Formats: sequence, structure tokens, C-alpha cells
Amino acid sequence: MYFTVSVSAFFPKQEENTAEVVLAKYIIGEEINANLDGIHPVYNSETMTPSWKVDSLLCAAYFSIFYLKPDLELYRPCDNPRCGRYFLVKTTSTRNRFCSQECCNRVTQDRYRKRKREKEGL
Repeated sequence: MYFTVSVSAFFPKQEENTAEVVLAKYIIGEEINANLDGIHPVYNSETMTPSWKVDSLLCAAYFSIFYLKPDLELYRPCDNPRCGRYFLVKTTSTRNRFCSQECCNRVTQDRYRKRKREKEGL
């Protein structure tokens, strides 16, 4: 199962130049820009790393929208039933089923243990 985020899904090619779409794009741009005011770059001199200071959860949401790829991003739920996380699927590798190697190992171990119990039960 994939979840996609695509700007072209909201604005199909044949409707790109209509007045409503132009107005909607303008409003979306203004809304995002207005809500990016609560985001400030911060430099940590102890760890020598850059970071961001975010004033509110709403600003963080708009910041994540700001950094979305405009063409397409695919998110897939992790196949580990105990995980519940979603992960970004790279366009070069859509065969990944788990968000991390730990989740993959956990599911593999669970399957192995289940087969072992069934074999011992026979």
C-alpha cells in the first residue's frame, strides 16, 4: 500500500491555466510563506551543527510542507505489525517493506519462532 503526495494530483495538466487554479496556487503559496515566520535557523556551537527552532506545531507542519518534493513522494506503512510507522520509499527501490533493519529482523525472528513452535507441537 502506497500513500502519495503529488502537486499534479491537485492541479491536473489540462486545468493548470484556469483562473481558479492560478488563484489556488497563489493562496497556498501565501499561506505557506506566512506560516514560515516562526522558523529560525540555530547554530549549536558546542556540537558545531545547524538546527532549526520552531515556534509552534503549526509552523513545523508548514515547514514540512515547504520541504516536500513537488513531483512525488511515496510513503509506505512498515510491515512489522508492532511498528505502525510510515517510511519514505526511494524511487529507485520500491521493494522495501520495513522502515528499518530492526523491524525486518524482528519480523524474521517472529516467523522463525512461530515455525519452530509449530514444528515442536507436531
